[in-house]
Amino acid sequence: MDIRTPETTSGAVVDPREVKETLRRSILDARASTPPGRRRTLDTRLVEGVLQLIRSGDPSTVAAYSPMPGEPGGGLLVEALLSVLPGIWLPVSGPAGRLSWAFCESTGDLHRGRFGITEPAGPRMETLPGDVELLLCPALACSVEGVRLGRGAGYFDRALAGVDRNRCRIIALTYDSELLDGLPAEAHDEPVDGVLTPDAFHTCAAPTEGRGTPDGSGASHRHEKSPRNEA
Repeated sequence: MDIRTPETTSGAVVDPREVKETLRRSILDARASTPPGRRRTLDTRLVEGVLQLIRSGDPSTVAAYSPMPGEPGGGLLVEALLSVLPGIWLPVSGPAGRLSWAFCESTGDLHRGRFGITEPAGPRMETLPGDVELLLCPALACSVEGVRLGRGAGYFDRALAGVDRNRCRIIALTYDSELLDGLPAEAHDEPVDGVLTPDAFHTCAAPTEGRGTPDGSGASHRHEKSPRNEA
């Protein structure tokens, strides 16, 4: 699917919130129409890339997410991570759009939480633990400069705002058609350091002030793409 940032007939980009909402609907519709077999193939390749990323970087502690139906990684992501790590930190959705974090050592630790997302049942940390060196987060889309499009509730943007960027690398997982040349960004949008798709790993050149361009052009930002097996 060819996903483009909506523009007005004059070429001027419309209000960022409208652009984002249009993109969300388009991407969610595209994901919902993907045949199950094709989705599983993409998720398998994506998870293979995640494992290669972990092997190459050897992070001491990893945080990730439990994919909702249709999200990148599907039902494979958590189990694959636990096959190579002693445990991972997973988010727990709380009130007021806030995430807390709980440690998961087995898929048997998981139960259905808020919004039907599987979450660990153990003790919770209000912020991401300081020893986490790799955070894998979901995205509906990402731009090459690292602007991330979420579902609009702001859970992950609030969580990312408190991450120690000097220690923890933030990687968004998405599908190849959802990596865009540009996305509009608002003040609350937190950039990611890289984007992993089923076919490649992309290193993002974050904007100077840590945010994307308001018009979504992304024209002034460096983009580096490397094959997945070199990530």
